Amino acid sequence: MTTTYRISIDDRSGATLRGRVHIVNPDAERVPPGRDFALRLIVEVWHRVREDYLFTSSGENLPDDRVHRDPTELRAVTEGSELREEFERLWALDHGAEVRLSDEQVAEIEACREIRDHGQRESARHALKARYGVESLSVSFDGTPHLRTTRDGHAFHDRAGGIVTDYTLGEMRNWPPPWDFGDDVDPDDFDEDEYSDRLDRMALEDYPYTEFRITVKDDRYLDHLGGGIHLATTLFGEFGR
Repeated sequence: MTTTYRISIDDRSGATLRGRVHIVNPDAERVPPGRDFALRLIVEVWHRVREDYLFTSSGENLPDDRVHRDPTELRAVTEGSELREEFERLWALDHGAEVRLSDEQVAEIEACREIRDHGQRESARHALKARYGVESLSVSFDGTPHLRTTRDGHAFHDRAGGIVTDYTLGEMRNWPPPWDFGDDVDPDDFDEDEYSDRLDRMALEDYPYTEFRITVKDDRYLDHLGGGIHLATTLFGEFGR
């Protein structure tokens, strides 16, 4: 996983979450200001807790992922949540939903590819796509064979507007970032090894960061969250607000 941000949750009070987002990748020029990013953060932690996706840091001075409670206990919170189906719908909107397949269904899809007549093959493919509600018949064999529906970023953004009532970012700290050498540096003088060593020595607090505040309409959306969570993530934002 190529990490874009480091997210630290400092505290939760009722329906409000406070924390920090550190930029740890030069490809990320800012912390996304849209509410879709705020909701994506909430759903990402829910999914990572539920699936036990916590990672060990590859950087010497950067912390490992961690949660604020016993992971087994926290997974029980996600499974027993009154909003579990809502979180599953949100994840499916943002990532696509799995359509699990039997061996017979996989064989049918593979047989479709062997149809020699172009018109018949395309007609059969169209019928299968309509049956499963997908745009691609690419079968994934990661775990149970499945197809994946197409994500809908606009629908996710619309849901974010109805769930996140406030998302505020503070002033960017430690700016400019360590990878910004300014206009005075001659590219011929750039030492890639020296630059890499410099990043390896940096601690989390040395990277650019901003504080955030997120408030949701129903505090149950934050039942799995609390001060002390830290995650390396590839989260992204698609919209400006």
